[in-house]
Amino acid sequence: MSLHQTSSKQTSRSLNQPGAASTRLQGGTLMLARGVWIAGAVAVLVIFFASLPANFAYLHNVGTNETSFSIRQLTPDGLRKLQVYGLSVDFYATYITGCKVIFVAAWFALGGLIFWRKSDDRMAFFASFALIMFPIGFTNTIALEALPPTWLLPVECVQFLGGISLSVFFYVFPDGRFVPSWTRWLLIGWVIEESYVSFFALTPVNPFVRSLIVGFLFIVLLVSLVAVQFYRYRRVSNPVQRQQTKWV
Repeated sequence: MSLHQTSSKQTSRSLNQPGAASTRLQGGTLMLARGVWIAGAVAVLVIFFASLPANFAYLHNVGTNETSFSIRQLTPDGLRKLQVYGLSVDFYATYITGCKVIFVAAWFALGGLIFWRKSDDRMAFFASFALIMFPIGFTNTIALEALPPTWLLPVECVQFLGGISLSVFFYVFPDGRFVPSWTRWLLIGWVIEESYVSFFALTPVNPFVRSLIVGFLFIVLLVSLVAVQFYRYRRVSNPVQRQQTKWV
């Protein structure tokens, strides 16, 4: 028997194990999952496109050096440089808005494609959900300062879900389990970090202190995601799962 045939049989056996079958969503669970995905997608699209006019108008204002770094308003120095090249503030606002639309559309297209083809697979479904939720949570996608107060909570909730869902995905990929099991407790750190970024970003805290604390926590948690995937790849994953990890 050739080495290729042996490898093929091993791969086939790994796919037919009970753990592999458990990754499929069926019946009512599948319908519920699809309903949640569609509701989330609609919420993201409504929030994003409804916020565009306010954000577009907000980008026409010139901010201070302290605030402009996080929300991409022009600084006085940036405005002078723009005028040197013969460009208008309207061009700047249009350019930034267009980049945001392309950014969200790209993530949405990828998430939608995965959902369309593999919505009955648990990990594929979760990946597609994380992909469509994440863009709203990404820094600078929506300037919260530009929105009416009634819009803040819905946007903050979507931002929170986007950050958390992507974090969870990398902890459980590719088999849907937390490995090692204690890594589930690291989600507490992500909840703290994402809660602050999503719900308390506008609080009057010293920017340096805020960046130092949140930045340090984010780096530690980000390293943990990489470490978990490295550990799974070397110690836990089978050949098929290792190939999936390479794709990601």
